[in-house]
Amino acid sequence: MDVQTTTKAPLRFSNLSKHRAASREQMGNRPLTMTNDLVMSSRNRGKGFHKTSISAPGAMEAFSSLGSFEAVAQEYAQKMGYSVLTHQYPLIYEQVKVGLFVLKRLGTYLKKLWESKEHTIKKMEEVTKSEQETKYTQMEKDMMGPLVSAIQCLHLNDLHCAQRLRELVNSIESLVISPLMSCHNLLENKLKDIAQTYSKAVNELAKANDKLESEQTASSKAMSQLKAFREKAAEKGVRFTHKLKRLIKAEEKRKEGVGIAGSGYKGTIKEGWLEKQGQYNKSYKRRWFKIDDTDHV
Repeated sequence: MDVQTTTKAPLRFSNLSKHRAASREQMGNRPLTMTNDLVMSSRNRGKGFHKTSISAPGAMEAFSSLGSFEAVAQEYAQKMGYSVLTHQYPLIYEQVKVGLFVLKRLGTYLKKLWESKEHTIKKMEEVTKSEQETKYTQMEKDMMGPLVSAIQCLHLNDLHCAQRLRELVNSIESLVISPLMSCHNLLENKLKDIAQTYSKAVNELAKANDKLESEQTASSKAMSQLKAFREKAAEKGVRFTHKLKRLIKAEEKRKEGVGIAGSGYKGTIKEGWLEKQGQYNKSYKRRWFKIDDTDHV
């Protein structure tokens, strides 16, 4: 019997501009988009052929169990041990982290698919080898001939698919992963510079705080001294006020002709004579005058 096999291109690159707007909207307006489809043909244990389509939206749906982009970025950042200052560049840094994480998962998926292909090819080679070593009748050989041809054709198709898959992985690594790693390293260095600047500012602030505390201590000491001086001055001022009041009262009595306190003199005295002749004791408690009464007779 005849077995017809169709060989399709195992790798097809679709038009990027066709899905650019939708991809950016779905990826949160991120510049990284992957809309290329991988169409592969393989044998499913002799039960026929099937196609597997892999695209960026499909991969994101497969990774939907990981949570939102923010949760994935936060988890990835915690695993990698990034600094707490990542809020300085939230959008760019999140794009880099999510892009690296998704590409890593996609690379793991492609690696598993490649291992599955290699396993399938190895199994087909074993089957082909065992079939060639087995003795069949002429009728069985006539029936197995087209099947062996189909297996060989499928083997060549899988080799071609594997080669194209290698090319795709190399393209992803050179065009996407390498620039993302460069951007990642640049951002990491920038964040280190920011952390150093922040640490320096914190140290300077601590020094300024210590200086301010010392100045406040000196100011508090000066205020205490000023308070004590004011209290002492106030006490002296009260004493001086009492003394001044006594002097004013004595002068008023003198002008009224009451007499000189402590002298026993009841007469009047001339203007200005008191200032010239008066004498005061040092205690200011009492005042007396040495008066010649003959001058006023």
